[in-house]
Amino acid sequence: MPQFDNGESLLIASGDFEADFYLASKGEINKVDSFLVERRNAEIPVGFVAAESGNIKTLKKFRHSEFVEEFKKHLSALLAKQPVKEIFLFAPSEMKNELEKALPANLRKNLRVYEGNFHKEHPFKLLEKLASLPE
Repeated sequence: MPQFDNGESLLIASGDFEADFYLASKGEINKVDSFLVERRNAEIPVGFVAAESGNIKTLKKFRHSEFVEEFKKHLSALLAKQPVKEIFLFAPSEMKNELEKALPANLRKNLRVYEGNFHKEHPFKLLEKLASLPE
């Protein structure tokens, strides 16, 4: 298992509409933030089935843009409190490029990306994934 002895590392486990942020350092990993962007319009009552206006792909793209904006806010706040040396991003294929672009340029050079939806995984599973993949 990686020990992160070279300073703080940020692990980000993202789904399509949610993300968890973990700080890892000196053999420890701690969840420091998370958020969820609702997938449906809150004004439509639960259980009520209706076709929202517009194309479903357009709606999904809009929800993803909301998610990316929320991701940027949470990331900025986190990095303002705690500078990190490297970032490990676990993200689905449809989100990884957008999330990479949202990262500060100086951290992109110390970025490793793992494609897939690992949002619901326990942090130890993320660490196992890091340890099993080549540099």
